[in-house]
Amino acid sequence: MKPHPCPCSGETLDRFLRPTVMAVLARAPGGLHGYLISQHLRHAAMFTDSPPDATGLYRLLKAMQEEGYLRSEWDVEGSGPARHVYALTDSGRQCLRRWADTLESYSRTLQETVVFIRQSVPPKKEGENGR
Repeated sequence: MKPHPCPCSGETLDRFLRPTVMAVLARAPGGLHGYLISQHLRHAAMFTDSPPDATGLYRLLKAMQEEGYLRSEWDVEGSGPARHVYALTDSGRQCLRRWADTLESYSRTLQETVVFIRQSVPPKKEGENGR
């Protein structure tokens, strides 16, 4: 099996869901089931306008488990059907740390790029639209 490149490399920055899910799980040492992860994600900046897609979330959780970043166990206690409870692995915690470093670096680069662009373009005149 070909090893997966670490998503914290910055090659998949369009997938901010990964580090956000990892951060949610890092705050829940005992783990969380998918619905609770989804509820916590609603408070993340990227989901203020719309809730996360449940199907996509579960697909991501499964992929992250296969990649070794998460582990899951069945929760059969309580009423209702059994549910997977997901938790970060040590590899997942290391990846989350790398995500933080990568995103901080990208943030600095992005801010410098915005400053460079702003210095290159005159400010909009009053009444001018953004197009």
